[in-house]
Amino acid sequence: MRSSCYFRQKARRLKRFFARALREHPEGLARWFRAAGTRELRAELLDYDGVGPETADSMVLYAAGRPSFVIDAYTRRFAERFGAGRGLSYDGWKRLFEAALPPDVKVYNEYHALVVRLAKDFCRKSGPLCGGCPLNKVCGKRI
Repeated sequence: MRSSCYFRQKARRLKRFFARALREHPEGLARWFRAAGTRELRAELLDYDGVGPETADSMVLYAAGRPSFVIDAYTRRFAERFGAGRGLSYDGWKRLFEAALPPDVKVYNEYHALVVRLAKDFCRKSGPLCGGCPLNKVCGKRI
């Protein structure tokens, strides 16, 4: 089996990201992130090559400390099995979660961490452990 060389592609994109960021924001990332509005920062990050919605939201939430809920495979798996949001786009998932939660950095951070933990420990991609899941009694899927 051969490597897909994804690590090389990622390294190139990171180098280009930082070169452009330093060129356009010589004040540095911390000041850029503090000065920009949440929507504006996310939109600008999405304009960078290799930065998709999940990466942009992660940067906005964790690096900039702004409320922007991160949607990942764990979030989609958990929610779909729970009976919500099947077939939504990334932005649809984001709207679903952000409408249900207060726009608070600590809440988004903790909620996302709990969803990741739930998905890794119980709501696994294959071989879910529904019997021990803390949401078993309210989850409609119960595999």
